[in-house]
Amino acid sequence: MAFGATVQKTMQQLLRNYRSHIRYAAGSGICLTFMTMEILAWKSFTSIGVAFTVIYALLLAVLPLLPETASVGLSVLSVVKSLLPVLVVGPSDFWGTWYALGVLGLRRKPLIPVICVAANVMASFSGVVFGGEAPTVGDVGLACSYVLSGLAGFAIQKQTSAMRAQKERELSEQRLRFQTERLENLHVLHDRIAGELTHVIQRSRLWRSDPDVDPAAKQEIQDLEGMVSEVLHQLREQVIEPARRTLESIPVPEIQGSDGERILHQRTCAAERKLAALGFTGRIEIIGIDEFADTGQCLEVARMIDELSNNIAKYGRPGEYLFRITFDTDAVSVLSSNLTLQDKPSDLGTSGLGLHLIESAVKERGGSMDCNADEHEWTMAIRLPRDARPQ
Repeated sequence: MAFGATVQKTMQQLLRNYRSHIRYAAGSGICLTFMTMEILAWKSFTSIGVAFTVIYALLLAVLPLLPETASVGLSVLSVVKSLLPVLVVGPSDFWGTWYALGVLGLRRKPLIPVICVAANVMASFSGVVFGGEAPTVGDVGLACSYVLSGLAGFAIQKQTSAMRAQKERELSEQRLRFQTERLENLHVLHDRIAGELTHVIQRSRLWRSDPDVDPAAKQEIQDLEGMVSEVLHQLREQVIEPARRTLESIPVPEIQGSDGERILHQRTCAAERKLAALGFTGRIEIIGIDEFADTGQCLEVARMIDELSNNIAKYGRPGEYLFRITFDTDAVSVLSSNLTLQDKPSDLGTSGLGLHLIESAVKERGGSMDCNADEHEWTMAIRLPRDARPQ
């Protein structure tokens, strides 16, 4: 039973090899066709010639199943036949040898194909080496044909590898584009949707503080504010932060030309308008962008503006704020200061997840962030090295 199972497993493996290497069957068939034509033409062979012919035919038949082993066997058979001191009368094995050397060059690393080619080249000059004969044009031509066969296999291998690498690069680019789109969608989700929810929360607080609003309506507004705050918290904690951790190893797509500065100015204007609508006075000042701005860091700073302005809108007390961004030769600095409703986000019942997201992004790029609360005033200072890259 064990022997039968082993035989069955071996046959199944050979069949799978044959199906996967079916392309080699055509070459073997062509070589066997030339051999058959020579047999029909010659009709008389020596006994050793018959033995070599049988081995040659078997190796060609097995080549689609075991291409490397059979190719080495055909190469060795050619060398042995050339070195024998007796005349071997039978069909030539040149076609099979050329084909075998090409297959080895295609499938193997250089060592084995080079050894097989060198052995056949030396064997083609056996008369010169062992018999002292002068090399003929035929000897040189045969040796060159062996070299060309191996080189042809190597060339096809390189071309195949290049095509495979090109396909892998295309697939990698597709995956990168898909992941980049997901990353950008994450930023939109965080920077825009979370920002709008924060805006709703702050507007509801302003409405609730209006003395003309009915007390019953104030209670409903407070309930609505609590529900929106909970949705914002769950969005950040259960969607945005896990997605950010998943995508944190994805490189930020490069921004061409002045697109980074344009995006930064767009986000700056949007943040200023949002804060002004909530009763905040001030402006976001950008220094050194024309001389020292890096397009990649413009995008990072734009995202920080979104998050920091959301924090000002959510935790800040309407009034004056300071927001300055400075691009310098070695770093970009962000300074934000505003009055707050309480000293700490925890006093308002929030986890400070937004600040955690900023801090994670800054530290990931080798920067630093300092945050200070003093007498209901929040100050935040961020510094990013100019050569910052995700770590």
